[in-house]
Amino acid sequence: MSEQYSFSYDEAKKYLYSIAHRIENLIEEREKENTPISKEIIAHLRRSRKNNNNEHYILHSLNKLRLIEDEKYSILSNNYFFNILKMIIPIHSDLGAYCLKFEIDENAENSNFKAESKNFGYSLGKLLAQEEIGTVENVEKKFLKLLSTPLSQIENQLYSVISSLLSTFGKLYIDWPLLYVDLYLWEYDEKIQYKWSKSFYKYVAKDEKNKK
Repeated sequence: MSEQYSFSYDEAKKYLYSIAHRIENLIEEREKENTPISKEIIAHLRRSRKNNNNEHYILHSLNKLRLIEDEKYSILSNNYFFNILKMIIPIHSDLGAYCLKFEIDENAENSNFKAESKNFGYSLGKLLAQEEIGTVENVEKKFLKLLSTPLSQIENQLYSVISSLLSTFGKLYIDWPLLYVDLYLWEYDEKIQYKWSKSFYKYVAKDEKNKK
Protein backbone atom coordinates (compact mmCIF):
# COMPACT_ATOMS: atom_id res chain seq x y z
CA MET A 1 0.00 0.00 0.00
CA SER A 2 1.08 3.56 -0.62
CA GLU A 3 1.73 4.63 2.97
CA GLN A 4 4.42 3.36 5.30
CA TYR A 5 2.75 1.16 7.87
CA SER A 6 3.95 0.61 11.40
CA PHE A 7 1.54 -2.32 11.67
CA SER A 8 0.95 -5.55 9.79
CA TYR A 9 -2.03 -6.65 7.71
CA ASP A 10 -2.91 -9.20 10.41
CA GLU A 11 -2.98 -6.44 13.02
CA ALA A 12 -5.19 -4.28 10.80
CA LYS A 13 -7.52 -7.20 10.08
CA LYS A 14 -7.82 -8.08 13.77
CA TYR A 15 -8.62 -4.48 14.66
CA LEU A 16 -11.20 -4.18 11.86
CA TYR A 17 -12.88 -7.37 13.05
CA SER A 18 -12.98 -6.11 16.64
CA ILE A 19 -14.54 -2.80 15.56
CA ALA A 20 -17.12 -4.48 13.32
CA HIS A 21 -18.15 -6.95 16.01
CA ARG A 22 -18.44 -4.18 18.59
CA ILE A 23 -20.66 -2.13 16.27
CA GLU A 24 -22.80 -5.22 15.64
CA ASN A 25 -23.21 -5.80 19.37
CA LEU A 26 -24.05 -2.13 19.89
CA ILE A 27 -26.73 -2.24 17.18
CA GLU A 28 -28.25 -5.32 18.82
CA GLU A 29 -28.14 -3.61 22.20
CA ARG A 30 -29.83 -0.56 20.69
CA GLU A 31 -32.62 -2.65 19.14
CA LYS A 32 -33.29 -4.90 22.15
CA GLU A 33 -32.59 -2.75 25.18
CA ASN A 34 -32.23 0.80 23.87
CA THR A 35 -29.60 1.56 26.50
CA PRO A 36 -28.46 5.20 26.79
CA ILE A 37 -24.96 4.42 25.52
CA SER A 38 -26.17 2.43 22.50
CA LYS A 39 -28.79 5.04 21.67
CA GLU A 40 -26.24 7.85 21.87
CA ILE A 41 -23.48 6.21 19.84
CA ILE A 42 -25.68 4.76 17.09
CA ALA A 43 -27.38 8.15 16.62
CA HIS A 44 -23.93 9.76 16.57
CA LEU A 45 -22.64 7.37 13.91
CA ARG A 46 -25.77 7.56 11.76
CA ARG A 47 -25.43 11.33 11.77
CA SER A 48 -21.84 11.02 10.63
CA ARG A 49 -22.83 9.51 7.27
CA LYS A 50 -24.24 12.82 6.09
CA ASN A 51 -21.29 14.82 7.35
CA ASN A 52 -18.24 15.09 5.10
CA ASN A 53 -16.03 15.93 8.07
CA ASN A 54 -17.05 12.99 10.23
CA GLU A 55 -13.70 12.29 11.89
CA HIS A 56 -14.92 13.61 15.22
CA TYR A 57 -17.99 11.36 15.19
CA ILE A 58 -15.93 8.26 14.49
CA LEU A 59 -13.17 8.96 17.02
CA HIS A 60 -15.63 9.98 19.71
CA SER A 61 -17.62 6.78 19.23
CA LEU A 62 -14.56 4.51 19.14
CA ASN A 63 -13.34 6.15 22.33
CA LYS A 64 -16.73 5.60 24.01
CA LEU A 65 -16.57 1.94 22.97
CA ARG A 66 -13.05 1.67 24.40
CA LEU A 67 -11.67 0.78 21.00
CA ILE A 68 -8.91 3.36 21.14
CA GLU A 69 -5.84 2.18 22.98
CA ASP A 70 -2.22 3.29 22.89
CA GLU A 71 -1.15 0.30 20.81
CA LYS A 72 -3.92 1.02 18.27
CA TYR A 73 -3.00 4.65 17.77
CA SER A 74 -0.53 3.94 14.98
CA ILE A 75 -3.27 2.19 13.04
CA LEU A 76 -5.91 4.87 13.58
CA SER A 77 -3.46 7.63 12.71
CA ASN A 78 -2.92 6.03 9.30
CA ASN A 79 -5.02 8.00 6.82
CA TYR A 80 -5.84 5.06 4.58
CA PHE A 81 -7.02 2.87 7.46
CA PHE A 82 -9.03 5.65 9.08
CA ASN A 83 -10.71 6.52 5.76
CA ILE A 84 -12.00 2.94 5.59
CA LEU A 85 -13.58 3.37 9.01
CA LYS A 86 -15.10 6.72 8.04
CA MET A 87 -16.67 5.01 5.05
CA ILE A 88 -18.01 1.73 6.44
CA ILE A 89 -18.91 2.46 10.09
CA PRO A 90 -21.67 4.97 9.22
CA ILE A 91 -23.18 2.55 6.67
CA HIS A 92 -23.01 -0.31 9.16
CA SER A 93 -24.59 1.81 11.90
CA ASP A 94 -27.37 3.07 9.64
CA LEU A 95 -28.34 -0.19 7.91
CA GLY A 96 -26.96 -2.94 10.14
CA ALA A 97 -30.14 -3.23 12.23
CA TYR A 98 -32.07 -4.26 9.10
CA CYS A 99 -29.55 -6.88 7.98
CA LEU A 100 -29.30 -10.47 9.18
CA LYS A 101 -26.27 -12.36 10.46
CA PHE A 102 -25.00 -15.52 8.84
CA GLU A 103 -25.13 -18.59 11.04
CA ILE A 104 -21.61 -19.65 11.97
CA ASP A 105 -20.80 -23.21 10.95
CA GLU A 106 -18.76 -24.48 13.89
CA ASN A 107 -18.03 -27.72 12.01
CA ALA A 108 -16.55 -26.07 8.94
CA GLU A 109 -13.09 -27.50 8.39
CA ASN A 110 -11.81 -24.90 5.97
CA SER A 111 -12.11 -21.47 7.59
CA ASN A 112 -10.73 -19.69 4.50
CA PHE A 113 -13.48 -21.13 2.31
CA LYS A 114 -16.05 -20.24 4.94
CA ALA A 115 -14.90 -16.62 4.95
CA GLU A 116 -14.80 -16.39 1.15
CA SER A 117 -18.27 -17.93 0.78
CA LYS A 118 -19.80 -15.24 2.98
CA ASN A 119 -18.46 -12.20 1.14
CA PHE A 120 -20.75 -9.50 -0.25
CA GLY A 121 -21.04 -11.23 -3.62
CA TYR A 122 -22.29 -14.31 -1.81
CA SER A 123 -24.82 -12.18 0.09
CA LEU A 124 -26.33 -10.87 -3.14
CA GLY A 125 -26.11 -14.12 -5.08
CA LYS A 126 -27.73 -16.19 -2.35
CA LEU A 127 -30.59 -13.72 -2.04
CA LEU A 128 -31.19 -13.27 -5.77
CA ALA A 129 -31.10 -17.00 -6.46
CA GLN A 130 -34.64 -17.07 -5.11
CA GLU A 131 -35.92 -14.22 -7.27
CA GLU A 132 -37.16 -13.79 -10.83
CA ILE A 133 -34.69 -13.40 -13.71
CA GLY A 134 -35.72 -9.77 -14.28
CA THR A 135 -34.87 -8.88 -10.72
CA VAL A 136 -31.54 -10.65 -11.01
CA GLU A 137 -30.60 -8.71 -14.12
CA ASN A 138 -31.52 -5.42 -12.51
CA VAL A 139 -29.41 -6.01 -9.40
CA GLU A 140 -26.61 -7.57 -11.45
CA LYS A 141 -26.08 -4.20 -13.16
CA LYS A 142 -25.70 -2.52 -9.78
CA PHE A 143 -23.36 -5.25 -8.59
CA LEU A 144 -21.12 -4.94 -11.67
CA LYS A 145 -21.02 -1.18 -11.25
CA LEU A 146 -20.03 -1.66 -7.62
CA LEU A 147 -17.20 -4.00 -8.60
CA SER A 148 -15.73 -1.38 -10.93
CA THR A 149 -16.13 1.52 -8.50
CA PRO A 150 -12.88 2.91 -7.06
CA LEU A 151 -12.59 3.00 -3.29
CA SER A 152 -12.82 6.79 -3.21
CA GLN A 153 -16.35 6.60 -4.68
CA ILE A 154 -17.64 3.34 -3.27
CA GLU A 155 -19.38 4.63 -0.15
CA ASN A 156 -22.53 5.98 -1.82
CA GLN A 157 -22.69 3.09 -4.29
CA LEU A 158 -22.46 0.48 -1.54
CA TYR A 159 -25.06 2.25 0.58
CA SER A 160 -27.39 2.47 -2.41
CA VAL A 161 -27.11 -1.25 -3.22
CA ILE A 162 -27.69 -2.39 0.37
CA SER A 163 -30.58 -0.02 1.04
CA SER A 164 -32.32 -0.85 -2.26
CA LEU A 165 -32.10 -4.59 -1.60
CA LEU A 166 -33.46 -4.12 1.91
CA SER A 167 -36.28 -2.02 0.50
CA THR A 168 -37.11 -4.59 -2.20
CA PHE A 169 -36.70 -7.86 -0.30
CA GLY A 170 -36.89 -6.82 3.34
CA LYS A 171 -33.80 -8.84 4.24
CA LEU A 172 -30.14 -9.25 3.43
CA TYR A 173 -27.46 -11.32 5.13
CA ILE A 174 -24.14 -9.50 5.49
CA ASP A 175 -20.90 -10.56 7.09
CA TRP A 176 -19.96 -7.06 8.23
CA PRO A 177 -16.50 -7.89 9.66
CA LEU A 178 -15.49 -9.46 6.34
CA LEU A 179 -16.89 -6.47 4.44
CA TYR A 180 -14.68 -4.14 6.53
CA VAL A 181 -11.59 -6.18 5.58
CA ASP A 182 -12.56 -6.51 1.91
CA LEU A 183 -12.89 -2.73 1.59
CA TYR A 184 -9.53 -2.32 3.30
CA LEU A 185 -8.01 -4.45 0.51
CA TRP A 186 -10.26 -3.15 -2.28
CA GLU A 187 -7.62 -1.38 -4.36
CA TYR A 188 -4.65 -3.49 -3.33
CA ASP A 189 -5.83 -7.04 -3.90
CA GLU A 190 -7.69 -7.72 -7.14
CA LYS A 191 -8.72 -11.09 -5.74
CA ILE A 192 -11.39 -9.34 -3.65
CA GLN A 193 -13.47 -8.35 -6.69
CA TYR A 194 -12.81 -11.77 -8.23
CA LYS A 195 -14.06 -13.55 -5.10
CA TRP A 196 -17.16 -11.38 -4.94
CA SER A 197 -17.92 -12.05 -8.60
CA LYS A 198 -17.24 -15.79 -8.27
CA SER A 199 -19.54 -16.09 -5.24
CA PHE A 200 -22.29 -14.02 -6.87
CA TYR A 201 -22.43 -15.97 -10.12
CA LYS A 202 -22.04 -19.32 -8.40
CA TYR A 203 -25.52 -19.00 -6.91
CA VAL A 204 -27.26 -16.88 -9.55
CA ALA A 205 -26.09 -19.03 -12.48
CA LYS A 206 -26.98 -22.22 -10.64
CA ASP A 207 -30.52 -20.99 -9.98
CA GLU A 208 -31.03 -19.77 -13.55
CA LYS A 209 -29.95 -23.21 -14.81
CA ASN A 210 -32.44 -24.92 -12.49
CA LYS A 211 -35.26 -22.70 -13.77
CA LYS A 212 -34.73 -23.71 -17.40
